[in-house]
Amino acid sequence: MKKKVLVIIHSNTYFNELFKLARMLLHSEAYEPILLFPVNYSRKDDNVATCLHNGLTCLDELGTQLKHASVKNTGVTASTFPLHNVTASLRTWVRNMLKIIQIDFIFGTLYMILFLKRRISFAQEVIKKHNCELIVVGGDLVHYDSSAFIRAGHELGVKSVIIPCTMSNALEMAESYYGDKRYSMSTLGNWLAGKLMPEWTYIHKGKKMLRTPADRAFAMYFLRLSPPFPWINNSSFADAIAAESEMMRLYYTREGIPNAQITITGSPSHDILASAEKKLDTEKHTIFRELNLNPGKPVILSPLVPNQHYLAGGRPECEFRTYEELIEFWVHAISKMSSSHNILINLHPSMKIDDYRKFEKNGVTISDADITSLIPYCDFFVASVSSVIRWAIACGKPVLNYDIYKFRYTDYLYQPAVITTEKKGDFLNFLERLSHDAAYLRELSLKQKIFSRKWGILDGKAHVRIIQLFDLLTKSGVHA
Repeated sequence: MKKKVLVIIHSNTYFNELFKLARMLLHSEAYEPILLFPVNYSRKDDNVATCLHNGLTCLDELGTQLKHASVKNTGVTASTFPLHNVTASLRTWVRNMLKIIQIDFIFGTLYMILFLKRRISFAQEVIKKHNCELIVVGGDLVHYDSSAFIRAGHELGVKSVIIPCTMSNALEMAESYYGDKRYSMSTLGNWLAGKLMPEWTYIHKGKKMLRTPADRAFAMYFLRLSPPFPWINNSSFADAIAAESEMMRLYYTREGIPNAQITITGSPSHDILASAEKKLDTEKHTIFRELNLNPGKPVILSPLVPNQHYLAGGRPECEFRTYEELIEFWVHAISKMSSSHNILINLHPSMKIDDYRKFEKNGVTISDADITSLIPYCDFFVASVSSVIRWAIACGKPVLNYDIYKFRYTDYLYQPAVITTEKKGDFLNFLERLSHDAAYLRELSLKQKIFSRKWGILDGKAHVRIIQLFDLLTKSGVHA
């Protein structure tokens, strides 16, 4: 009998990688995936439909098996969790009174403790009902309930593993929350949490911040759900982290995550990259025709920049005042190269292709295909501090990284074939040179290939190594 693996999906960003993992497990000899969608997010219904179409078992936020895609309006979040026997009007009155005297975090903490305790109980119910023998999450972050599932599993003797879907560190979290007052030390609750739990604080640009509002920080501390390093994504009590590369291992260990917790396996995306590379010679013309590309032209591939103007405080550092203005510039600048290149714009998993069809002109092709199936076909890669840059490096593709929001992340700082710029003029100049200076592009390609194996071993056997890790965690001797 196959061992059941509970795969927990919290967001669009996590879906692509965990869906690939689930399909891999479905075709293995030893494991059966069960996908749980514990919270609502923008494209959850589309994701569920995709899973069901592929024969995967899906559970909604209540643990009910789904027969068709369905997004409820009552997503399980702390803000909607009911305090039994307390009316909504009374809860509001009490909280407003506490807010006046600046101790509303006490009510919030009690509220969050009840919520997280219920999430642990819910997780145990799901694990026991489906006889799950392993838990998989795409990341363990303090604002998700992933720690509750990991804790629930441990109490039932079930181990957990993180399949990292992105790479981010404390700097990235701090930059994202810098303008949000909820993370500042200006409230009594946050100030007190920072004093009592200094590991939850971080100083960025001279400003001291709390990783999450005080009520959640206190609740996680009280319930012993606090990660060792709250500001580090995937600092966790999970039994293993399946790092996709040596660079990812170094990335995490430099942040303080124990090396013993990390196993380098590669990722499901690596196997897709490897498969696409093999098709370059035999199926290139067919694939280009399907993508409406000219096989006689080189390809510029660019993931479309997501909207970061919505962040609290906006991004005043950005040269573009609105997201619409930014996107118009981005697509127009790259489309100028269409006379000599195929222009392929790829959408973020949260984006709907119908919303971006208007840009499909002047030689531009818009695609919502999995970007790992496209990277091997490009000649160079244009992005903005995207985590998928790591896959382009693994494929030996030169990268033009336009930090359009001026986040100034350090992930690719020392990669010689990743050109990083913050200025519009420099971006346009580098784009022009990469498109028309063949010798320069070849030089960068050679440099990128030197580092590529550190970012991913594209031997098509990542799934084997992942299954071996699962075998070790579940003490199974059966392999894929």
